[in-house]
Amino acid sequence: MSITTTNTLPPQVLLSFSMKLLSTPVPYFIHTIPSDHRTMPANGGTTLRMTRYNPLASALVPLGNSGPTPPAQQLSAVNIDATVGFYGTYVELNEQVTLQRQDPVLNAAAERLGVSLRQTEDELTRDMLLATASQINCVGGSNGDNPTELTYGDIISVVRELRTNNAYEFMEGIGGEDKFGKMCAEVKFLVIDLELPLVA
Repeated sequence: MSITTTNTLPPQVLLSFSMKLLSTPVPYFIHTIPSDHRTMPANGGTTLRMTRYNPLASALVPLGNSGPTPPAQQLSAVNIDATVGFYGTYVELNEQVTLQRQDPVLNAAAERLGVSLRQTEDELTRDMLLATASQINCVGGSNGDNPTELTYGDIISVVRELRTNNAYEFMEGIGGEDKFGKMCAEVKFLVIDLELPLVA
């Protein structure tokens, strides 16, 4: 007896399409968190000029009871110019792609272009920070290298340097706590409470 198998009569299409697309990993854009966002007005050229007034000296001399006029200080300012840079990319699709593909290609392309925009912005900000950042070498370690391994004293030196230069703290710190031993103690306490009536 002749049996018809998949070798003689194969299926029409040798695959099935999942209508739910897999998620694409998106990086965390952390470099633009402390940045100062500014908007250029329409027809405003390509350079944005920002002005910063320099701080005044502290007035540490008391005026006394006679109320003399204190010495005047001169107000000064510095101009910081930011020039606009233009970056861009695009996705070119043939009309056959949108007609034949079963998944929403245009929606996926728009989403990927949006992520590319933010990733480009983040990487440009990172490169700018690397080009302008200062460094402090670790010196409190004991391994004999230069710089040494990171120690608590090195961290305190960096924090002191940042605070004396009026560094802006843009994220709230989270205090460390040993919760593992505390959790075990609570679990043991509950177990003891449960076992006491049974022993009695």
